[in-house]
Parts: sequence; structure tokens; C-alpha cells
Amino acid sequence: MARVCVIGGGVSGLAAATFLDKAGTELSVLEATPQAGGHVRTDREDGRVLDRAANGWLSGEGAMDALLAKTGLAEHQIAASDRASTRWIWADGQLHPAPLTPPALVTSGLLSWGAKLRLLGDLLIPRHKGEDESVADFVRRRLGPGVLARMVGPMVAGVYAADPETLSLAAAFPGWPSSRTSTAACFWPP
Repeated sequence: MARVCVIGGGVSGLAAATFLDKAGTELSVLEATPQAGGHVRTDREDGRVLDRAANGWLSGEGAMDALLAKTGLAEHQIAASDRASTRWIWADGQLHPAPLTPPALVTSGLLSWGAKLRLLGDLLIPRHKGEDESVADFVRRRLGPGVLARMVGPMVAGVYAADPETLSLAAAFPGWPSSRTSTAACFWPP
């Protein structure tokens, strides 16, 4: 029988260990931190529930459904509540509603006026040549560092549990529109 050592008790390591265990493989999981789960955890602070790192996924994803079924966690899923339609971003010691429309963006305290004006510069920036780049490089180039720090960085952490500096744009957004389309048009259709 094969013996396997899985290094890292984050989501990927635990998923690999689950499948190896179900296949009858003798294994050990090594994790450097006091708790399994990697960057994924939930904290409770001041009566709020704070999800750290990835906190959701698209329902109906075959691989995720299979993983949840194999781990016995499918019945523990908590569907997003329709009542929780506002998404929040923690910045400057307070919660800010995520500005998901142009009017909300203009009135939001999440971005400085300089960052809001820089965002408009996307309409003037030459289009991308087609090679892959990190999500951070793309957002910094197209929308500015303020949008990266205050909006896209938290989104990438929440959806991908990843650092936007190392996350491939092509991998994260495989259906990204062609280089003829402005970034602003992708976020807010007319």
C-alpha cells in the first residue's frame, strides 16, 4: 500500500487527503498552523461574522458538489440569503457597502476622489496585447491602485482565497471580454 504525506491542511490539501483516504491510501497531513483550513476561517468579532478568505462558490459546480458529497459536508452548506443582498467591505475600521453601480461608486466613501477619477482613465488606456498577467497588474494598469486595494483585493480574497499579485487573470476570469471592450463597460453595462 502506498503511503502519502500531504503538506498543507488548507482546502486543497484537505481535499486531496479526502480523496486519498477514500481510496484507502495510508496518509498523513502536515499543517504548520494550529488549525486546518489554511486561510479559510470564520471569526466572530463584536457580534459580526467575518468570513476570512474564500467564503463562497457558484452553486452547481460539479467538482465542488462532488467534494462536498465525498466529505459529508453537503448537508452543512448555507445558501446565501436573499436578505443579504448587500455585500460589505471592511476598510478604515468600518464596514462599507460594496459599490456595485455607478451612482453607488460615486457616493461611496470606500474610494478616494482621486481613485474614482483614476477609474475613469480606463476609457483612455490602450487595450491589452493578449498575454496573461496577474489580476493585480491588470487592475492597477486599467483601474488604478485604489480600486485594487479597496475593491478587487477583497473580492479576490473572498472568492479565490488568493493574492491578486499572484492570481492569473486568464485563470480567474477565463471568459474576460476581448481587448476591444473597455473594463468599465464590463463592470457596468449600459
